Amino acid sequence: MLQTTGAEENLIFPSPENFLNDLDLIVWHQEEPFGGTGMAAQWEVLKAAKKKVKILLDGQGGDENLCGYRKFYYFYLKKLLDDKKYPRFTKESFAFFSSPDILKTRISKTA
Repeated sequence: MLQTTGAEENLIFPSPENFLNDLDLIVWHQEEPFGGTGMAAQWEVLKAAKKKVKILLDGQGGDENLCGYRKFYYFYLKKLLDDKKYPRFTKESFAFFSSPDILKTRISKTA
C-alpha cells in the first residue's frame, strides 16, 4: 500500500514507561474514563504526528458523534419518549428492533 500511495511509513511502538509518564495527561485530555490501552496507543500516534503535521484526521470519535454504538440508540429512543415524540419513537423503534442486523445480534444461543 505504501508503494501505491506514496505515503510515508511511520511506525510507533508504545512503551509501558511512556504510558505511566503520560497517564495523567491522557486522562485529563480524554475527559472521561477509558477501559483499555487503545487510548494510550492513540496518544503515542498523536505525539509522533504532531512533529510532522498541524492537522490530523484520524477517525476517532465518529461512532460517538454519529450514534454508531447500539447503546446510544437506546438513549435516542428514550429522548424521543421524554420529548413526547411518540409517532417518531414508534417509527424509530420498529425500524431498529426489526432490523435483521440487530435481530441476529439479539438472539441468544444456548448450548
